[in-house]
Amino acid sequence: MDAAQLTSKSDLEPSDLLLIRDSYRRYMDTLFQINSDLHFWNTFLKGKIEEIISQDINPDRRAFESGFYVYDIPYNSQQGWLKSLNLELEKSMNDLPEWFKEFFGRTANLYVSKAYNEMELVFLEVIHRIYFPEIIDDTRERSYYNRIDGAIKKHLKGSGIDIDTKNNRFIIEFLKSKNGDFSTFLNMHPRINYNDTWRDFFEFVSILRNAATHIRSVFSKDGMNGLKGQFQEFLDAFITIIDLKDGYFSLVPKDNDNLWSLMNDFTANSIKILVGENNLNFLR
Repeated sequence: MDAAQLTSKSDLEPSDLLLIRDSYRRYMDTLFQINSDLHFWNTFLKGKIEEIISQDINPDRRAFESGFYVYDIPYNSQQGWLKSLNLELEKSMNDLPEWFKEFFGRTANLYVSKAYNEMELVFLEVIHRIYFPEIIDDTRERSYYNRIDGAIKKHLKGSGIDIDTKNNRFIIEFLKSKNGDFSTFLNMHPRINYNDTWRDFFEFVSILRNAATHIRSVFSKDGMNGLKGQFQEFLDAFITIIDLKDGYFSLVPKDNDNLWSLMNDFTANSIKILVGENNLNFLR
């Protein structure tokens, strides 16, 4: 489909709608890769581990060992001495299933950060095309997104709307102020069995991203209680909570695709509403 074939009920030019579709395609490619990676490697590695353990006559046999080493380098020399910092790891065959779970959890947390980043970028690119066409820099470098951020904050300030940058709330507030249908959508429930809303979901995923990026996805008891009080439904649906035994808790995405599915639903339908379409056909 080329630009001439794309139409919209908004005032967007067909060429802009095509660029918005291209922005979504970048998001879609990333999320599709994430889903494919997690599904395949989770199934394949879990099956292989079970196969290896079932065939091994000595389940206590060492499967892996490693240590943490760094070079001790003087400030005035290029010479160095390799030193062990007394951190070692040893895993037996019997340890592999639990080690795999930990590995999968760490990988999924990294993917939460990557997926959210893609969602944020596509929102900024859509905002550019619809509301700030005067921004001509579209190199997709950091400076480009900073200009869109700046334009959003300038508009909010001029409209007397608080600029709350925590968990990117200012992006949602901007879009609410510009599009009544989107504001209505944010207050809808993602699924019929949820009491939480799409706005809650965006906030929840923002928190997961910030936690994975800045605090190792670890929360104190007070932080965990705050999350449970606000997002119990989403925690139950998407997250395994691991008690670290020292007053802290780690969050790990569950082994299912529900979280990614809701991210995809939220992103695609938000774009649809913002450009004034009735269905998702324009993103095909």
